[in-house]
Amino acid sequence: MRIFLDTNILVKSYLVWIWNNKSLDHSLLRDFWSIHEFIISDFVFLELKNVLPRYIANFDETTIIEFIMYLWLQIFESSPKNEKLLSYVSDEFDLQILCDVIYYKAILLVTENSKDFHKDKIAQDFGILIYTTIELIQYLKQ
Repeated sequence: MRIFLDTNILVKSYLVWIWNNKSLDHSLLRDFWSIHEFIISDFVFLELKNVLPRYIANFDETTIIEFIMYLWLQIFESSPKNEKLLSYVSDEFDLQILCDVIYYKAILLVTENSKDFHKDKIAQDFGILIYTTIELIQYLKQ
């Protein structure tokens, strides 16, 4: 299963990773991580580089690469933006995320901004599920 991670998920994970001396207790995710493919786009990567300095004094950009490698994330080039998909998002800024999820055939988007996506319409038209972190954990426990 290909899973796309939104920037807000990565920001939270990065902060926990840094505060825990570059370690995450993802024992719940370990088995899930090994059988699924977690991806981001370079759009998400650049957004992450722009957002993290707001939270961390003396931010070191090289730690982002270390973090991405730690999580075994694959980074893909952003897809072409498709304005026809605007009806699927409430926030135009999230259009690129949706375009990337569809273009790279992810079947799940994990985001804390699920309210900005028309989840039912996206699931019906593209077969893509949109979960928050809590919803993902509940799914993993099944």
